[in-house]
Amino acid sequence: RIYIENFGPNRYADKDWYGGASPSALSNYQRLEVQGQELLFLHLVVDPWAEELAWAQTVLDAHPDAAVALTTHRWLFDFRMTDEMPEPFPLLEARRFDCFMVTMVQGLYFEDGGIAEEVFQQFVRLNPQIYMVQCGHIDAEYYQVSQNIAGLPVHEILIDFQSEPPQNGNGWMRLMRYDLEANQIHMETYSPTLDRFRVNGEGCAYLLDLVYDQVGD
Repeated sequence: RIYIENFGPNRYADKDWYGGASPSALSNYQRLEVQGQELLFLHLVVDPWAEELAWAQTVLDAHPDAAVALTTHRWLFDFRMTDEMPEPFPLLEARRFDCFMVTMVQGLYFEDGGIAEEVFQQFVRLNPQIYMVQCGHIDAEYYQVSQNIAGLPVHEILIDFQSEPPQNGNGWMRLMRYDLEANQIHMETYSPTLDRFRVNGEGCAYLLDLVYDQVGD
């Protein structure tokens, strides 16, 4: 309730870029048009249940030519940076949260919520206009590329430094610079607390290629 009161639809209703929220007001989307390309940013509640995904599908169906970046709270895990996890969990292969993870490690936030692996197979994979899924929750940085039903790439990114010393994450934030002429997204990570970028040796600067053929087909 506190989230909806402070960051619900009413807060953004007068913004041109705000598209709207789901009936629960826990998911929403924003829309921009840059150099003739429609960019849509879809934000889903953690472990989205069937009604949330049905709403999200109506958004995508209403914007078939949009290139869609999806964010949610918990999607991927990589325990190699998490000192608190006992053996053998740091040895698990990094991947999406699946039935094993929500049964043995950390349960669903909502009783009828969707597990990330299921959401990928039943929603993300079936919508080729989704080119990226970003998440946090687990202290780590991890990146994998999967394929959707059209054989096109889906960039899946975990970025979370909330417990990194000395100041509980140092304010590290992911910056995405879209270069539509080059069909690329420049990914960088910056800390306003430390006033510096993470460098390649720290694994936080790279390029993603945009594939425009995955929208409008």
